[in-house]
Amino acid sequence: MNDLHLSKSELAFVEIVWEETSISTRDLVEVCAEQFSWKSTTTYTVLRRLCDRGILKKQDSLVTALISKSEFQQYSSQKIVRSLFNGSLPEFIAAFTGGQALCSDQLDEIENLLNQYKEKNHDGTDT
Repeated sequence: MNDLHLSKSELAFVEIVWEETSISTRDLVEVCAEQFSWKSTTTYTVLRRLCDRGILKKQDSLVTALISKSEFQQYSSQKIVRSLFNGSLPEFIAAFTGGQALCSDQLDEIENLLNQYKEKNHDGTDT
């Protein structure tokens, strides 16, 4: 997979496409002018770069994302865990919560996610 690192402005740009599912280049230029005060040349330059990197696709003046927001979030979070916490999810969670209390709803949600992962990725036997 290509390096999916996005700058703050690139992420804001891709968010527009994710929000719309697909968007015409004309509408994209208008939105970027309104939201970022970009000239059309800036919008087309950023679009070309993101297309070259395999993140977006422009076909017949229609822009679509080649990766979903969920895929991007997965890739980015895994990269952070690998680079800052030597791949240790428990170390990441400990640092992330860092003294802040989690409410019971949040703990239940985390527990449900872990249970879903266990069911999906394990056959019930310990190795």
